[in-house]
Amino acid sequence: MTDKYLLSLWSKAVLASKGDVCYNPECGQPVHSCHHILRVKHKVTRYDVRNGIPLCAECHRKVQERSISDMDMIPETDKLWLREAANIYIKDWLVKLGMTKAEFEKIQADMLKRIIREGE
Repeated sequence: MTDKYLLSLWSKAVLASKGDVCYNPECGQPVHSCHHILRVKHKVTRYDVRNGIPLCAECHRKVQERSISDMDMIPETDKLWLREAANIYIKDWLVKLGMTKAEFEKIQADMLKRIIREGE
């Protein structure tokens, strides 16, 4: 299972669960892309839909430039989870879960596919 495939599933799942309108409450334009709140290099949250929001091109640019805050656009429960998850390293997480990276990715892919199916 490739990272590109999993990220594609992640984007589709974010759209299926959060809609196709920009998540910035001051915007409402059609979505251009899905944005990772914690950077994509953070492997524990890389494929978790709680770590993503749909944004239009302009708001995505503003978030990346830090002229608007992505954390202000998500529910409080997701903020708490992301703050906790930000301090977890993938190796520690896999040990805690008792699984390999491949098993973790398979579970993530299955979960994303379920979210996409339920959102259609």
